[in-house]
Amino acid sequence: MRKSASDPIGTLSVGNVINAAVSLYKSNFSDFFALSLRSVGWILLSLVGLIPVIVVAGALNNVGITVLAAVAWLGIFAFCWAKSLNSRGVVARLAYQQLINQPESLLSASNELANSHWKFFGLGLWLSLFIIGIYILASLATGALVGVGVFISTQLPNPIGIIIAAIFILAGIVVFFWILLRFYSYWFVAELPIAVERCAGGLDAIGRSRQLSAPFSSRILMIILVGVLIVIPLNIIATIPAFAGIGQPPTSAIYIISQVVNLVLSILLELFLMPFWQVIKSVVYFDLRSRLEGADLRM
Repeated sequence: MRKSASDPIGTLSVGNVINAAVSLYKSNFSDFFALSLRSVGWILLSLVGLIPVIVVAGALNNVGITVLAAVAWLGIFAFCWAKSLNSRGVVARLAYQQLINQPESLLSASNELANSHWKFFGLGLWLSLFIIGIYILASLATGALVGVGVFISTQLPNPIGIIIAAIFILAGIVVFFWILLRFYSYWFVAELPIAVERCAGGLDAIGRSRQLSAPFSSRILMIILVGVLIVIPLNIIATIPAFAGIGQPPTSAIYIISQVVNLVLSILLELFLMPFWQVIKSVVYFDLRSRLEGADLRM
């Protein structure tokens, strides 16, 4: 890997980022996995908290009490989600501190971000809203492109019309994912300003992420795309058991077992992949800061 004083990990390329992320992931696996267990545990706890709400709703058959119980659960869910996101932020911080040769212990990093869970929660809410908006924008653009293609195809004889329609549909799919990934590349490292720079809130972190990412958004988009391609096979494997229950009654043993196995595999996949993505973000953030700001960052 080619490096220099001004280019600490070489060119911001897919290969360099993935290699650095894998190296960090392997060397810090125990800490990262412990934080992943903590993150998933908070989400599972919030789902367990839903059980009393369902029991109350079924037992009392009272709309007012059911609404109050649901509101209480939403509060619990928000807190658990915030704590889960905080654990993800700790993973990113640990990885970044390794990159700048100022390693922290899991306990120290957790203490540094102990009161940042609501910042991560706010960031998650803002990102969710932005992604929904971009999803709508991408859907409209795709729909318009496909609509034009279908209209043109109806004016042409077959098989030319079918080929034209297929080309426009394929182009629409490409445009849809390109728009999503293009905008997401601006927000890809938004957790790091909170984890490292202690940004005041979610919107500040998003602005900081865009400031750093804008000059290299195309490269970051490629890194995200390759990362997605790497994990897609694992996601497909995790969903295979669910297909065994297709067509079976929801109360049948085959259906229940297939769903349970699918859930277990999905949780295991999250446990192993969450730190991987957080480390990739840390490597990208590290390179962006050292490249754009000339900070004293070194491997």
